Amino acid sequence: MKNIKSCFILLAVLLFAACSSEGVTDEAQARLGLNVSIGTTTRTVYEMTQATLNNATSFPDGTTIGLSVSDADGTVYTTSNTPYTLNGTVWEGLDIWLNGTPAMVSVYHPYSPTANPKAIPVDCTAGVDYLYVPYDADHTVNNYRPRASLEMRHAMSVFRLSLVSNIGTAIISSVELSGEGIRKSGFLDTTTGIMTFPTSSATDLLRASDLDINISHDRNHPTTIDFFVLPTG
Repeated sequence: MKNIKSCFILLAVLLFAACSSEGVTDEAQARLGLNVSIGTTTRTVYEMTQATLNNATSFPDGTTIGLSVSDADGTVYTTSNTPYTLNGTVWEGLDIWLNGTPAMVSVYHPYSPTANPKAIPVDCTAGVDYLYVPYDADHTVNNYRPRASLEMRHAMSVFRLSLVSNIGTAIISSVELSGEGIRKSGFLDTTTGIMTFPTSSATDLLRASDLDINISHDRNHPTTIDFFVLPTG
């Protein structure tokens, strides 16, 4: 009798272990989590004051970004322009529940509650660093892998002038930059990374006035002036 009881107990344990190992199913749900960093490898960061370069790779506490979630068909996940705010090390916002369907995540900064993530106005003279992550079908999340690791891209490129004076002391008061393939404003689709431009002209004039900058005569330490531009190519 004791042996029969032992067999029943062993069978129950095996059945429980088998059920427990099934894990998450497509019907189960998991809450979306975010890890968001700022990329610095290809483009530069535009400070709110004089344009400068830095190596910022993370956001300060309290930063708000706009988040959109979609699947390949756009039928399962339809979240668009939902605010998520950084609280310490956690991005907090509307709970988005994932099932077994792969979901693509797109984010942008700075956030605006009235913005259309598919047409964000970008102005290179506004002193704003426009950041975004487009949808990527090769990097998705679901209820098995609910945490998205995202690296923000910079919408603007930098055009740096390096100046050296050949006549000793010199002062430059203004600089103008224009040419084909350079624009100073446009509309960014943050879900694709595609920029569209007004059709009024093929080029824009970028101007830096009232500079009064002393130009170095040391070729090893040239004076630099940065223009932030939107390349059209």
